[in-house]
Amino acid sequence: ETTGALAGFSEIFWNPAEPETAYQGWTAVVPAYRNLGLGRWLKAANIEQLLAERPQVKRVRTGNADSNGPMLGINHEMGFKPYRAWTVWQVERAKVEAYLAGATGDEGAMTEDGRSVSERMTEAVLVAV
Repeated sequence: ETTGALAGFSEIFWNPAEPETAYQGWTAVVPAYRNLGLGRWLKAANIEQLLAERPQVKRVRTGNADSNGPMLGINHEMGFKPYRAWTVWQVERAKVEAYLAGATGDEGAMTEDGRSVSERMTEAVLVAV
């Protein structure tokens, strides 16, 4: 049954200043529609349309957190290979304010429940041949 409700989306960016490279942005699926292959289809259809409309594109770059297993799997299946990686850091506002006020000690980069707040990110590249 068609409801017209949003089930997911995928975005891609192309800049004429870098005509051979496109950037795959967000691909997201509403939880009720996950595990049905929709994310994979959205990402693949988006790239397929890009390659048809922009034949000069030789590579597509994408990135996601190393903790996002489902999207890492999709990227791997599509042929993306790791390109570069970095760590994104986050800190609670109160810890910054305590630091700026001259607090001493090891406030650490942890959430209130003790989880690390850094996240390793990987950018991957798909090369069209």
